[in-house]
Amino acid sequence: MTNEMVYTTVIDELLITIPELKPLYAENTYIWFDDYLPYVVFGLVVVPTMEELLKYDWQSPVLKRIFDFIEIMMQSKGQVHIYV
Repeated sequence: MTNEMVYTTVIDELLITIPELKPLYAENTYIWFDDYLPYVVFGLVVVPTMEELLKYDWQSPVLKRIFDFIEIMMQSKGQVHIYV
């Protein structure tokens, strides 16, 4: 993952970094078909996963990778965090 994360590839980078999110992502693809927006994916996939892990498995390595990803995204020179 580079320090220049961009809006158009942030979801691909997310799913590569955290493959455990792929099943929930696939489950929700009917909603966005080919035109998915990162903020929608974060709202329907990332946030519910974080809520569940925080509630039932707060020491999960998956949760740590999600937080690490968000931290990198927030520091990105591509300013993806403004749009997600």
